[in-house]
Amino acid sequence: MVYVSIGSLFIGCVLYADDIVMLSASCHGLQQLVNICNVYGTKLDIKFNSLKSQVITFGGHNPCCQMLNGNQIPWVNKVKYLGVHFCCNTGHTDLSDICRKFYGQFNSILSVFGKCSNEMAAVHLTKTYCLPTLVYGCETWI
Repeated sequence: MVYVSIGSLFIGCVLYADDIVMLSASCHGLQQLVNICNVYGTKLDIKFNSLKSQVITFGGHNPCCQMLNGNQIPWVNKVKYLGVHFCCNTGHTDLSDICRKFYGQFNSILSVFGKCSNEMAAVHLTKTYCLPTLVYGCETWI
């Protein structure tokens, strides 16, 4: 089987802006998906960078190598997609980078206002600059 099922929905490729996630139940199926991307990339003059590509396993070990443009795609223990880190085998998400970035932005706003803070301005800036950072990619958290 080439595709992965999530509930009753069969999925092989997830796209968001310029990020592509290919899902497969087997190494052979994943290589087929990579080959299809290469074919369409050639037709549409799109180059896929094997150095920016990664392969991760959710369950089991890393049994074989995947090739992109004649280069091996590296296996990783953690992959980042939409700002969220997904851990190998468990599939758990690591949101610590998102929280760290949110607190950094929030503390920057507070440090600018100091003791003479305008509460409404602080709320507006927090909502405008910090909240989008916190909820970016939240669809992937579960």
